[in-house]
Amino acid sequence: MFPFLGKEFYFSSFGKKGFFESQFLVAYEKVESFLNDFRKLVNSHKPVITLFSLKGMCGEHKYLRFEGNMICLTFDVVRDQKNINFLNELDRLYIEYDVVPSIIKDSRLKKEVFDKCYRFANEFRKDLIDFDRNRFYKSELSDRLDL
Repeated sequence: MFPFLGKEFYFSSFGKKGFFESQFLVAYEKVESFLNDFRKLVNSHKPVITLFSLKGMCGEHKYLRFEGNMICLTFDVVRDQKNINFLNELDRLYIEYDVVPSIIKDSRLKKEVFDKCYRFANEFRKDLIDFDRNRFYKSELSDRLDL
């Protein structure tokens, strides 16, 4: 899929509704249990998953960095109510397994889930205010996650 150039058909095939992409990190020692629960959720909701990948990641998870010595799972789902219900249930697994969802890839990620999954969220907020008291830069993402 990457780079996107020449693969525009994949994105246009979702039509006007588009799709959701979910990308998240799971600790190596929790992957097997997480995937068992993930499989149960898939069997229950039967989401339309069009792309799925796994890869190892490394780095230090601090502030909002999407890094850590963990497994990265990424998938795309058709944007419809059935899949929104599935993703909302998946949020519970994120919290239960200390998953780190990507704030850039998951455009429907809620503040409540973000706050429970990003242990440095409040530290980031404090340092951001210290750095930019007037909040010169804001976006839909910063508003949604109260950054």
